[in-house]
Amino acid sequence: MKQRLILFTWLYRYCSIGLLCACLYPVSVSSAVTEYQLKAVFLVAYTQFVSWPAHVFSHRSAPYRVCVLGDNPFELLLDLTVQKHNLEQSKTERQVKTQYIRSVNEAHHCQVLYISASEHPRLNSIIQAVQQKPILLVSDIEGFTRQGGMIEFYIRSDNKLRFRIHHKHLQAAHLKASANLLRVADLVEDKD
Repeated sequence: MKQRLILFTWLYRYCSIGLLCACLYPVSVSSAVTEYQLKAVFLVAYTQFVSWPAHVFSHRSAPYRVCVLGDNPFELLLDLTVQKHNLEQSKTERQVKTQYIRSVNEAHHCQVLYISASEHPRLNSIIQAVQQKPILLVSDIEGFTRQGGMIEFYIRSDNKLRFRIHHKHLQAAHLKASANLLRVADLVEDKD
């Protein structure tokens, strides 16, 4: 319960009260907060709950880059979430920047790479191209974590947005998820 409180505190700090309520209650079609608003919040939040190797950043104030590969399901939602986050950051904290890319070859400077469902036919080649690079791979493609992804969004049967984390894939990319993030996620393990 305490780990969920920490994540919800972060969400409250960077989101409107409506967004926070949506995180606590089921996502539904009639909800004022959309599924992709919540996903945008989580993509930005991951920059606070995952650690990257120092060499990933060119300098101390280099921003986190949250990239979307393929079709953009967020429309302006991700940009607005990042803008709000950056306004509330202190001058000593890293800013977040968004970038929309069409090819995995453009992903080398991304810290978080959201792989859109439009890229499903190319998923294996995308994962192979960035495998073991310090890029947090996130998607809502079904079975994403089983195919080499790190974080997979999904909607539970009770209509709540959740995410799965494949910890070994994170470790292979030299990324470290905080204990608080791991506690609120559904962990995926390889089947032997």
